[in-house]
Amino acid sequence: MKVFIENEAWSNQKNLYNEKTLEFKKTVEVSRKYPYPYGFILETTSGDGDNLDCFILTDKKLEMGSIVECEPIGLMEQFEDGKEDHNVLATLKNEQAEVSATIREKLTEFVSHVFDHRKGKIVKVGNFYGKDKAQDLIEKCKDEASNKNLFRTEEERKITLTQNEQEKILQIDPSFQAISEAVYFDNYDLPCPIRVSVTTKDTRIVTVVLRKNRHGDVRKEIQIIRALKEFGLPVPEILAEPFEVEGGEYAAIYSLLPGENLQKLSMRSEKDLALAKNLLVEAVIKLMDATDFIKKHEVSKSLSSITLADELEALNTKDNPWLEQKIYQDTFEKLQKILPSIKTPLVLSSGDYQPGNFLAQDGKITGFLDFESPSFQDPMMGFVKYPIYDLNPLGKTDIVNVFLNRKGFSEVDFNHRLALGCLKILKKEIPVSSGDDETQEYRNRVVDLLKKSMDLIY
Repeated sequence: MKVFIENEAWSNQKNLYNEKTLEFKKTVEVSRKYPYPYGFILETTSGDGDNLDCFILTDKKLEMGSIVECEPIGLMEQFEDGKEDHNVLATLKNEQAEVSATIREKLTEFVSHVFDHRKGKIVKVGNFYGKDKAQDLIEKCKDEASNKNLFRTEEERKITLTQNEQEKILQIDPSFQAISEAVYFDNYDLPCPIRVSVTTKDTRIVTVVLRKNRHGDVRKEIQIIRALKEFGLPVPEILAEPFEVEGGEYAAIYSLLPGENLQKLSMRSEKDLALAKNLLVEAVIKLMDATDFIKKHEVSKSLSSITLADELEALNTKDNPWLEQKIYQDTFEKLQKILPSIKTPLVLSSGDYQPGNFLAQDGKITGFLDFESPSFQDPMMGFVKYPIYDLNPLGKTDIVNVFLNRKGFSEVDFNHRLALGCLKILKKEIPVSSGDDETQEYRNRVVDLLKKSMDLIY
């Protein structure tokens, strides 16, 4: 069976993913450190609608976001607020372990206290069972029509490039001799970037990135990347012009930038969290500093200018059920009166300030990634996702205040944007009623945030 590693051993950071697409959502802090790597079994659905959870009993370091082959060896009953939420116990495919009394004590202590920070949350451990019970539960929870190609281990992420793709890469440099390996960066079946290792004639290995359309158009992304390169930002080199691939889509070949993304850096230690916070604010301000240069550049003709009033008006549609809710309607009407009078100059935005889109090495920003949705936007709107999405661990820091202070904005200024951001997310992602426990918690948190933001304005 394949297990997706959601949380690393000896960390109290709980990473949350969309368990069906494996896209990262956020990180939250829990009350105990995970005693073993923890994740969920792919192509399963348990009684709560999520995948079947799994602890992997190993001393080997398993990184978050990886997929590993495992064998079930036991089952731990778990009851969360009275509902079944059992955990399979497993080993890596070529390892062996027994569910000893010590292991049972470790797991029981962890599960009993991991949510101590959530008032009223009750989690209890029941019985421990052997391999047969675990296999029975896995069989019961197997998805009937799972996509076998959706989730990949490190080995399965290796792919064979098309003849056209290979030729385009080998034409980049006369020293390039052969493609030695091509591996998807991500674990899910989107047209995500591919890391390609090339062997040169003198037996060196050079790595390049095959970038395909994902949510936008790689041809447009290349235009803004080239302009930002002229400005002096560390963006990928364009090694090969866009070329047509299967399905009428386009791809291009980029250089591989050095460094680690700021999401991973922020999760390493308190010191690294503080560093990641300051580097992200620094990176965003550097991007904003390119505004005047880009406005004078030819590329500006392809970029939209999106005002706060524009973003609000886009919510006023017949298919927005939230407009019938009083808190939403009241906020919408108040912002209709306020936002048109706000004249804060628009700045260049990548469209996504999430920390995974910035790279750093040795305390310096080394890369800006993902420009599929660039525009001229209000300078504070890119930061509203931190309190709304609860983007942790950075969301638990004062990252928003650091940015506001650096740019001379006030808390009231930000709360206008935060209220607008809450309205946008409610319409886009959250149903007015119903949903599982996570959806209800998400809805309550965003609605509470909306109320608080409006209270601070008036």
